[in-house]
Amino acid sequence: MQKAKEHEGDNLEVEWRYFSLEQINSNEGDDWKIWEQPSNYPMRSRWAFRGAEAARKQGKSAFEQFHINLLTARHVDRKELATQDTVFEAAEAAGLDMEQFKKDFEAATIDQVGADHEEGVSKFGIFGTPTIVINGEHAGYLKLRPIPEGDELNRTWEQVKDLIAGRPEIGEIKRPVPKAS
Repeated sequence: MQKAKEHEGDNLEVEWRYFSLEQINSNEGDDWKIWEQPSNYPMRSRWAFRGAEAARKQGKSAFEQFHINLLTARHVDRKELATQDTVFEAAEAAGLDMEQFKKDFEAATIDQVGADHEEGVSKFGIFGTPTIVINGEHAGYLKLRPIPEGDELNRTWEQVKDLIAGRPEIGEIKRPVPKAS
């Protein structure tokens, strides 16, 4: 999304929302909600959600840099998000005011996770991340492997937008991944 934003400039407004994969993959039943569990419940992403809430208090650009750092820590560096260390490293690397971040982190709740998650499921049928919502009405799940570079990424982004917003009759496209021989 960072590259799509660079391509689109002010024409693209990115609003990050929370979605709990732990909730959607739970076997606990429909009435059980991970965000309603006590603070000592072993929720893998609790620290990341609280860190995101603390980073948001320092402004949109601070949050976005924190978010990029956290995604990099998880998906590139393969660090676990279930530790405060990873979250605090991402905040520090984002240049956040760490004294304020620590205070806001301690005060943060995961209430917004529940609100965002339930809206995403009920309004758009979201089942995974990343899901992109175009113009507040057309949603599509997207996984790129590998992420294209340069002009090819811009071309891919344009095609994805057109497919999600312009072809709502297409319910799912999933490519099998050939096994390495």
